[in-house]
Amino acid sequence: TETELELGRHLTSPDAAERLHYVQRLPSLAGSSLKPWLLHLAGDSDPGVRQACLSIMATNADPEIQARVRELA
Repeated sequence: TETELELGRHLTSPDAAERLHYVQRLPSLAGSSLKPWLLHLAGDSDPGVRQACLSIMATNADPEIQARVRELA
């Protein structure tokens, strides 16, 4: 959808502050498939973005996400 494309533009922005802002908004985006973004952003070059992403991932029950959290811990 157009909303998902716009979200993707923000989450892949070269500006770390913009990525961080949108990572922090991810939990409120019901209906969007967050798993691919969480897995992608867990390896972000900015430590603040990674930390925000991992905080969200830690509360997710998906086994693949939990495996990635354990990997990164």
